[in-house]
Amino acid sequence: MFHELGSRGTTWRSSSFWNWPIQQWIISRLYRTASAVVTNRAAYAAELLRKNPGHLQKTTVLPVSSGFGEPAFTRELSQRDNAIAFFGWPMPPAKWATLRPRLLRAIELSKASKLVVFRHPLPADFDPGIPTVTHGILPPEKVSAALADCRFAFSDYDPAYLGKSSLFAAYCAHGLATFIHEGSGTLEDGIVVGQHVQGLFESTYPSESVASNAHTWYNMHNISRMGEHFANLIKTKAPEAVFKNRN
Repeated sequence: MFHELGSRGTTWRSSSFWNWPIQQWIISRLYRTASAVVTNRAAYAAELLRKNPGHLQKTTVLPVSSGFGEPAFTRELSQRDNAIAFFGWPMPPAKWATLRPRLLRAIELSKASKLVVFRHPLPADFDPGIPTVTHGILPPEKVSAALADCRFAFSDYDPAYLGKSSLFAAYCAHGLATFIHEGSGTLEDGIVVGQHVQGLFESTYPSESVASNAHTWYNMHNISRMGEHFANLIKTKAPEAVFKNRN
């Protein structure tokens, strides 16, 4: 299972700069000797194939699962609190200067009447124009309950990497309409702006279908489906691997 394909430093002073070649060698060795390969991004699957010609493997792309569980039932947006969720984190001033107008735009487009902040509080001088509830760090089950009562969410995660974001997965699993800060058209891993997520440059109010489509997209690789896939790999590929190693 490849969650990452190594980290490449941009300067010789970083350890990742020197570790990159050995990381790539290890990745290639693992890929070539594996009986089956799973990764969380279509781009990673393509890169593995490109770097290992002649070693075509049956590679499955499975975006990550929710980090806060999967409710058995999700309510329609109209039946929830008119709130938008955001997970804060300790960020440098330059990052906050970029993120702040994006978060305000998401609040404006959603027409939310409340901002719900998890994990880390936003700067004290930030005024979203609506009441803010800051939860801080909560147990997963309480985060799940709070998310299930929100209509919207804002994600500042790189849109190209949404498939490996357990937080975005949680938004989808709980049936929220998620705003992303950039990107248009079809993103990676079957995510389409305006269909599964809402862009900040669109002027339309996110419909129920955005949340519903995101929930359907997630259920195609939810924890149950993921477990079935890995169980099948172990059942069908493990005996083959054992036989190969004995020879």
